[in-house]
Amino acid sequence: MATLVTFRIDGWPARAAVDELEHRAFAILRDLPALDALRISVGWWLTEAELDRFTEAVELLAGHTPETLPPRRSLAVLGADGSPIR
Repeated sequence: MATLVTFRIDGWPARAAVDELEHRAFAILRDLPALDALRISVGWWLTEAELDRFTEAVELLAGHTPETLPPRRSLAVLGADGSPIR
């Protein structure tokens, strides 16, 4: 069993918000184009820490627009020769 929560983030198209949140926190999440809204499945499999990270990511997006959002941290994976693997 899971609870479905549907919401919007002011200033964010749903698809852009989903794309960003998928890179910032674990969640079973999708956009609902007809509503321009996001939907997250909240169930027994999510830990409290995962929910906290997700809500922190939503708060971050809510405080910015897609243009003003700080970039995500990235991790470069290097090959044996020290060059980035793409």
